[in-house]
Amino acid sequence: MGDIRYFIRDYVNSKRAPDRKSQLFIHEENSDSAQKHAQYILDEMLKWGRHRFWEIQHFNPFCHGEYNSENIGPSEGTASLEEHIVGIISDFDKDHWNNMMNPAWTHIGADAAYDNAAGLLILVQRFC
Repeated sequence: MGDIRYFIRDYVNSKRAPDRKSQLFIHEENSDSAQKHAQYILDEMLKWGRHRFWEIQHFNPFCHGEYNSENIGPSEGTASLEEHIVGIISDFDKDHWNNMMNPAWTHIGADAAYDNAAGLLILVQRFC
């Protein structure tokens, strides 16, 4: 799923462009950390249940990298990876949306973890 981080970046940039926000560049270290965080959340949810997302989304024992803010979102169903990601971002509440659109950000570290059998995807975005 390594290329999915570039899809996330490009989709976020497409939402920032109409407001003339600067384009975000990929931050590889934060993307790697985001993927580990997403996988941790996914594994916990598969093991203990979907409710676990709300309990652990911002707890990450494997958190490395330097970032100022993050957005985390789950998606369920039979959609493609891209459809899951577009759905999560499109459904962000105002605070998450404003975080993503913050003109101070120049880089995004982003990735996802996906379990096709469970139809569950976790998206993690990190901004700096």
